[in-house]
Amino acid sequence: MAVLSSGSLVFLPDSYGAAASVSGTSSNGWPASPLASAIDIVTVFVALRSGAKKIQVARKAAAALEEIVRWWDANIEPVTELGSYNYREIRGYEGKGIISNHGSGTAVDINASRHPLGASGTVSLFKRAAISAKAASLGLRWGGDYVHRKDEMHFEVASSRVRAVASAVVGSAATTGLQVWLWGSAIAGAILVTLVLVNRRKRVIMLAAPPTKTGTPPSE
Repeated sequence: MAVLSSGSLVFLPDSYGAAASVSGTSSNGWPASPLASAIDIVTVFVALRSGAKKIQVARKAAAALEEIVRWWDANIEPVTELGSYNYREIRGYEGKGIISNHGSGTAVDINASRHPLGASGTVSLFKRAAISAKAASLGLRWGGDYVHRKDEMHFEVASSRVRAVASAVVGSAATTGLQVWLWGSAIAGAILVTLVLVNRRKRVIMLAAPPTKTGTPPSE
């Protein structure tokens, strides 16, 4: 059976209708289960430049996660790999009972081989602010903003609620390739101003310093 959702075909998983079996919650508080039908996981075919690719996500989070994938494809880089629903513990914390947000269908990974877990700086400095802003506008959190171990392929629902489908889709037009360029220009400008100020300060210090005797090396 198929239904329409925010412009994409969404197919109910093959196990739909099986007995429910919720196994607690993922780290963001959403119901998690190894049985997709128990937590209303759906398969969404996302329209990308290279053709449609599928993700399996929680129905209530589908619009936001689909939109971030499309936006990344249009503004950051072509999407060639996708990861989504996968009931498991957080990598590196196995045995502690902390279920990954993939286990609730509220997270996606984009181009994992280009942005491996734990690596920092795999995304251009001039695009990072735009990525963070776009994710926040959809009620998502980007793994590149993690304080400790970075996960720059990863996006997840930030809490137990996300913005309405209409808000997510309409808001997507606000952060376009132009805004990515503007964010980058702003960062570049800030860096340039900082360098100019540092150089001016160095010149002032040099002019204020008393001259040294000929043949005597300046003190360090």
